[in-house]
Amino acid sequence: MPPARSGRVVRLPEVLEITGLSRTTIWRQERDG
Repeated sequence: MPPARSGRVVRLPEVLEITGLSRTTIWRQERDG
């Protein structure tokens, strides 16, 4: 298995999408809550 460091090297678009989705979900939860 590759080292954890290599896991950080991923496509920027994917990271931005995941981060954006998580941020939106948290923001929605806080707003609805």
